[in-house]
Amino acid sequence: MTARLRITFALLWLAVLFAGWWIGAHLQLTGDLRKFMPAQDTPGRGHDAEAARAACENEAPAVPRTGFAEIAA
Repeated sequence: MTARLRITFALLWLAVLFAGWWIGAHLQLTGDLRKFMPAQDTPGRGHDAEAARAACENEAPAVPRTGFAEIAA
């Protein structure tokens, strides 16, 4: 490997590290998925998000929760 190739790889590696640092400094990760939901004033919307959320909270789980001892017996 020539010296010129080593220097090229070193500069590329530094560029990748700098890009990673820059992305890490500017990236904001959240668990808020409201940005992907339709706007509240969308005409013709067939459901209400609050009603759907309330229905999910009151609904029984699809798979009953059982302990490991009950399954093994």
